[in-house]
Amino acid sequence: RALFERALATYGQVRAPVFAALEAPDADLTALRRHFSQAIGFFASHPATPACLATRTVFEADEELRQLAAKLMVRMRRGFLNCLAGAARAGQVRPDVDLEGAASCLELLWHGVGAGMSGGGSEAQIRRAVDAALDGWATAGGSDGGQ
Repeated sequence: RALFERALATYGQVRAPVFAALEAPDADLTALRRHFSQAIGFFASHPATPACLATRTVFEADEELRQLAAKLMVRMRRGFLNCLAGAARAGQVRPDVDLEGAASCLELLWHGVGAGMSGGGSEAQIRRAVDAALDGWATAGGSDGGQ
């Protein structure tokens, strides 16, 4: 158990640059697309990797360990919200979008990326799902069409 707790702590440290990119003052839809694209690319090139440690912990561990993983996901959700708020300020997101709700949706999508890729989903299928979510919130001029 102690080893697993240290692994979660190390995971948080290793993921710190990822969180920092999501938390950057200029983060927007492009940062979100980059974040998800990098994760999809990682899972596509490491097919034996069964989702990320935080996702596996949320679904497989006991309550105490799930709470530790949830703290990491809170930081990621805040990063998603920061990106969405930046996108809204830049006119990339429709004004009627519930940014908090969209950030929660992205957290669920994050879990789905790892689960989908390790569960046999194709890279193209997972990328389409991410693009559909982000494009669904984007303004006509704010979407880069998944690029």
